[in-house]
Amino acid sequence: MRFGALAISSLFLSHVLLCSCLSTSRKGGGGVGDIISKAMFKKMLPHANTADCKANGFYTYEAFIAAAKSYPAFARTGSDEIRKREVAAFLGQTSFQTAGAPEDPPADPSYFWGYCYNKEAAFWFWMTPQPPKPSCHDVIVGKWNGDGDGYPPGYGEITNIIDHGECGIGADIRVRDRVGYYQRYCDMLGVGPGSAKQGEKQPATAVCPISQWRFGGAPNDYCLKKNGCRCNCDKGDTAAGGCHKLGSILTREMFEDMLPYRNDTRCPAAGFYTYEAFVAAAMSYPAFATTGDGATRMREVAAFFGQTSHETTGGPGWNAPGGPYAWGYCYNKEIKPKSDYCDRRIKQFPCALHISFSRNYNYGRFGASIGQQKQLLENPDLLLTDAALSFRSALWFWMTPQGIKPSCHDVIVGAWMPSASDEAVGRLPGYGLITNIINGGQCGRGRNTSGEDRIGFYKRYCDMFGVSYGDYLDCYNQRNFGKVFVDDMSLKMKSI
Repeated sequence: MRFGALAISSLFLSHVLLCSCLSTSRKGGGGVGDIISKAMFKKMLPHANTADCKANGFYTYEAFIAAAKSYPAFARTGSDEIRKREVAAFLGQTSFQTAGAPEDPPADPSYFWGYCYNKEAAFWFWMTPQPPKPSCHDVIVGKWNGDGDGYPPGYGEITNIIDHGECGIGADIRVRDRVGYYQRYCDMLGVGPGSAKQGEKQPATAVCPISQWRFGGAPNDYCLKKNGCRCNCDKGDTAAGGCHKLGSILTREMFEDMLPYRNDTRCPAAGFYTYEAFVAAAMSYPAFATTGDGATRMREVAAFFGQTSHETTGGPGWNAPGGPYAWGYCYNKEIKPKSDYCDRRIKQFPCALHISFSRNYNYGRFGASIGQQKQLLENPDLLLTDAALSFRSALWFWMTPQGIKPSCHDVIVGAWMPSASDEAVGRLPGYGLITNIINGGQCGRGRNTSGEDRIGFYKRYCDMFGVSYGDYLDCYNQRNFGKVFVDDMSLKMKSI
């Protein structure tokens, strides 16, 4: 079991605990109850009152509603979308603090195991500024906009408030889990993790700021280049890659050399994929290609393009000019799909007409993350007309854990460590595990042409960057993660 109730520190008072003894006959929350029903509360915390959890029987919906009444602004500020997002953010952070997921859960991902322990709780802390920190409430409802320091309000800012030790250190499994809970609850409530209402600068990934900034220092120290600032850069430092610093890793010239035939007239997607579209999409995911040392950052770009080039290739199976690994990004949709890729068991994301190259739940989750769930479910072909959106969908999958699967990003930057169960079935950190995440059906069945093709692209790009490949490049002997939430590249542009 993982004990997650200690990191908030003694500032977290036990208001929920104190209120657990109140009458359970009260209904609703004068607003909060309209946002989260008792049935939804149980669905969000399905194991909170089972024998597997130390706090079995302790946390109740009635106690939550009673506690919320002491803080009348909670989940009552702003539009319904903002109110739902605040509930998701509050439960996301506190679920992390009280998580008790077993090492190898039988069926549920770890983000189903919030409220397993009962050492601390949080309404007072959530609603109260901790100078010089704003309140979590003010951040999530958009009342706090950074006080001129340039940092975007969002869920990552709340992580900084609660435990700034997790911020400014690059990829971190604790931050991943906080975001995982939040994204699950946002999905359940039908809202994206960020919106223009909260500020256009909020990263869609909702992650912790990745510069060296911490609360408590002098304001003018928040974003110094010597501290490795990546989010807030000086005016004029907005050339290719901008504040994201992607341009220092992948220049326009390198992009052209990596994908020399993408605009060839023999490619159906000729003219679609551009350097500008990729850079614009990457700005929404500030941890991409900015985590770790220079070699790690280059290796992540090589891995991302290795996998997506395979998904969009025009090379394998024929004598391609320049070799098969020069023909990535030739397609932007699957040719002759084997099915409509619609999982009708997922009622939250109804099947859209003509979803021909991805799963409905992938459109739904990605759409929700950018505030366009309805639009993408009804018109998935938006990804065929907007190159930045197409890149953004692939980056969303790359940066986002998928159920029990880690994110591709966490694997390539070394933030994911295998459990004993993973090691027992050959799932070790490396490029091969990313293939398992994207398309596990190609794993555990020995050498195959699809696996070789993915590796071939990756090696070519690593060679161009002058970095090593790392270990465990294939998944030939890895057990498939299985169909947990996704079984192929989310919103992938072409499947072989």
